[in-house]
Amino acid sequence: MTGGGAPRGLLSFGDFCVAVDGSGEEVTYSNGQWLSPQLIDSGNVTTAVSCTSSSFCVAVDQRGGIVEYDNSAWNRLVIDGSNAITSVSCLSAGDCLVVDDVGNAFRLSGGSWSGPQDIDGAAHFQGISCASRDFCSAVGDAAKQPPSKVRGD
Repeated sequence: MTGGGAPRGLLSFGDFCVAVDGSGEEVTYSNGQWLSPQLIDSGNVTTAVSCTSSSFCVAVDQRGGIVEYDNSAWNRLVIDGSNAITSVSCLSAGDCLVVDDVGNAFRLSGGSWSGPQDIDGAAHFQGISCASRDFCSAVGDAAKQPPSKVRGD
């Protein structure tokens, strides 16, 4: 990775892995080797990535953007104004949850992003992990809501 960015997110499925850095690049491990870094989020600091397979990934950045990989290309979409999206967790292609640094959650379902949902306005979320569609846990500082409150339909 160029630009001095240490890996910020790493997701592995045996012989497949994706990492993102603070320079807007991703690097993929596939078939026993690391491929060359690829710029996917020009001018932005990517903070995390979640993949459900080698054909679907979502990376997030500090300028309210998500960058989706759909088996052929990375495409960026701003969903959160200028707030930093800090973490992402995907359960399947098209089913993801992201959190930002001001206590909001956004959800990808059925091909569309919805939100923001203020789940804890006092929290500066740093991470999220979903064990199922019905349970996710987010971590950060100054949280006031129980983590299980993150994912609700």
